[in-house]
Amino acid sequence: MDAAQPSIVQNKVEEVKKFLVGEFGDNPSILVGCRTSKWSWPICGYDIIVFTNRMSGYQPKIHGDDTVNIYFHSLSELDDPKGYELQTLLSKGFIINDPDMSLSAYKKQVTEKGGKIFSEAYEDRVLRLLNSLTYAEEAYGLEAYTSSAFWILCIGYDVAVSLNLLEKTLTSPSHLMQQAKENPVFKEGNYFVHVANFLGLEHVTTTSHRRIFSTLETFQKMADFYGARILQSTAAHTISGQLSHVRMRELDRKCDYAVEQRMPLNAHIISTRWFTDSTLELYRIVCSTENISQFKPKILDELEKRRKNLAPSSASLSNAILQEINPLYLRRNIEEARKVVYWLKRAKP
Repeated sequence: MDAAQPSIVQNKVEEVKKFLVGEFGDNPSILVGCRTSKWSWPICGYDIIVFTNRMSGYQPKIHGDDTVNIYFHSLSELDDPKGYELQTLLSKGFIINDPDMSLSAYKKQVTEKGGKIFSEAYEDRVLRLLNSLTYAEEAYGLEAYTSSAFWILCIGYDVAVSLNLLEKTLTSPSHLMQQAKENPVFKEGNYFVHVANFLGLEHVTTTSHRRIFSTLETFQKMADFYGARILQSTAAHTISGQLSHVRMRELDRKCDYAVEQRMPLNAHIISTRWFTDSTLELYRIVCSTENISQFKPKILDELEKRRKNLAPSSASLSNAILQEINPLYLRRNIEEARKVVYWLKRAKP
């Protein structure tokens, strides 16, 4: 285990390590997420990357009173020159199991790259933002306003991720508000105002996250219909974990804690991130099952069309978007998003 890991966490992680070895074997694993940073709540789970070729996707488990979020990857993914997200996680994470020292060797390579790995991750995130901006504009042109609003949500979160990468910081949905307050880049050019607008923070109440989570049953019914439980794909494994009782238990606890601590914006960001991730994974499964190409600009409209056929009485997915969906409001958001994205494209990390 990394010597740099705080001793107060070390004993708990040793317990988690024994649990993981018992469940999945003696594989290289690393602790990532807020438990490795100064932003952490008592009810936060333990995010672990387990390197194995036998499993893929995401699987949450309960160990005692704690949630252990397990993300499966293969070591070969660390050789991918475009595996920026995994490499930045490795650079900030704490190794908890390394039976053949292979993970330590990879971490040394990543550490030697220094800030370059964050610069590469930043450039990759900006490309993602440019794609989302294109989708938002195309959806608007097709009068698919719900989908356009969805892509604005994605842009809001990815702008925050990009601004944190400029400061060599990894983003946590649970603690994004605190990270924004401490990151000086957010204060430049009213970027926090833009992020808040794209994420719909001005519409948040203490119960907003419950409105977003009300779409859980819709996601579950659609995922079941499209065979998420039997498909052997990373997307299927991931969404099954995302919608599981264990995962929702953790997210509910986090949101309740945030509201109790008078931080409803944090609860909103947690639930919104769950919603956008679940939407993207579900759409991949739908397109795979129907053997059609993904047309991402109309992503939410396409899913809504199928929902009305499969589960007409279930909550509409557009119910998760708090801000008013109308052409004038969306046009303004798209114009603001374009300015922010192209500023980030010109910025040098």
